Amino acid sequence: QPCVINLTAYSSAEEDYFDDLNTYLYLIHPKTKILCLVRDPLPRLKSNLNNHLGKNVWTEQQLKYFFNEKDNLKELENRVLYSNPMNQLFTKRVEFSLRELNCFRYSDIFEKMLQLGFENFDFLDIQQYIEPEKILNLMQQLSKKYDFPKPLNQEDFTFRWIRCYEGFLPLWYELNSACSFFITAKTKEYKKNEESIEISSDLKLDLSWFNQFETGIVIYTQKTNLAFIQQNFDYVHFKLKEFIDKLKEVMEFENQRKTTPLKLIEFFKNHPRHRQLFLNVIQKEIEVIQQRRPDIIENWKDYLNFLKMCKGKE
Repeated sequence: QPCVINLTAYSSAEEDYFDDLNTYLYLIHPKTKILCLVRDPLPRLKSNLNNHLGKNVWTEQQLKYFFNEKDNLKELENRVLYSNPMNQLFTKRVEFSLRELNCFRYSDIFEKMLQLGFENFDFLDIQQYIEPEKILNLMQQLSKKYDFPKPLNQEDFTFRWIRCYEGFLPLWYELNSACSFFITAKTKEYKKNEESIEISSDLKLDLSWFNQFETGIVIYTQKTNLAFIQQNFDYVHFKLKEFIDKLKEVMEFENQRKTTPLKLIEFFKNHPRHRQLFLNVIQKEIEVIQQRRPDIIENWKDYLNFLKMCKGKE
């Protein structure tokens, strides 16, 4: 059977995929076909810098997810931790990603496989496979090539880990101890029961700001709450808008702290030492892919823009 190895992963504060994979190689027969997953290095560095989870995942701190109208909304603040700490200068954070977390060290894994006698490799650029339809088509193609059961249901590929909402959603908000609302990401995974109803538009709440992320948000309530909402509409609208505005404020704060491939290119443009460090770190992996699948690199838009910037600095 073929084996898939993700060469785009990276080590976080408490995980070391690299060491685990290095050990796992000794359990694989060298004649096994290896499918190596690869990705444009600029978005990979971006993901490494932006990687975060709710504080309740990485620490013993308990986050509050159940609120009522009397609660201090400051409890919506300061809810996430980054594997690459945000309290450092950006120059230090980039160095930490490239030297310590080093999400580009997996070319060493490829060299180890060659040393162990592996020689049957394929490469797959996973950058473009995000939507369920594309993932289904990909898996159907791979099922023919690698002889595994052909997937038929697109719904099997609708699950998405929506990183931007980590530490924030889902939330429950209660009014007068009698009427509660459930706020969550707009995904097919959430199955509301027959007694609940999506109430966002009826409350005349503008949730469009959240559509900039992988998915927007929705608000549900029990159908039995509709009478209370109608009788106290202005009050319910005011309190929920206040709550949503605070959620938007704290998420915008985190959103502004994150980087993008374009910001990284601009950073490297103005920081020659870090630019050279990045080139040195990714060189080995680029060479591995260039030798076997140059067509993949030709489609890496951000990396090619980075190289164009570098040539302009020569």
